[in-house]
Amino acid sequence: MSQQRSSGSNTIVSILTIVIVIVGIYYAFTVASWLLGVLAIPLLIATFFIDKNVIFNYGKFLTATFKKSPIMGVLGVLFTIFLHPFLIAGLFGKAMFNKKARDAGREAEIGSNGDYVKYEEVNNEEEEIDFELDQNFEDRMATKKDKDILDYHNDPEDNPLDKSTKKDDYDELFEDLDFDEKNYTG
Repeated sequence: MSQQRSSGSNTIVSILTIVIVIVGIYYAFTVASWLLGVLAIPLLIATFFIDKNVIFNYGKFLTATFKKSPIMGVLGVLFTIFLHPFLIAGLFGKAMFNKKARDAGREAEIGSNGDYVKYEEVNNEEEEIDFELDQNFEDRMATKKDKDILDYHNDPEDNPLDKSTKKDDYDELFEDLDFDEKNYTG
């Protein structure tokens, strides 16, 4: 009979322990929610200044989730609304982690490549360049009414669009080929 009594008391103690743990978890969640609720706006602002891409990427994630599965998108939006203090704390943690990883990468790069150069002096001596203009350019352009406006090197012989004159033997190799870039499939 003493064994039954001890097993009955063990059951009561176990149930009381479970209830106390559940109540403790509830109060811990309540306190954490209140504390993070108070700090949510400053943490969101700090997250934006540390790494704004974390916030934008979360918005893109919600949009992609909503497009992929509307039910999961709605659940994500509800999670964002009702658990925003925890979400903002998580985004802040991610931004801090990204910043630390970036800083460690920069330090490793400085260690392997040397320190960054803050500025470089540029020689400000201005070199004067004299351009010689073709004296007959304006006259030639005035006489070209329906021709191509492109004037290659101010020399009509150098115009690759002019197919009326053959330039040399090399061009004769291709005269019977009718190459049309628009219909080329090859």
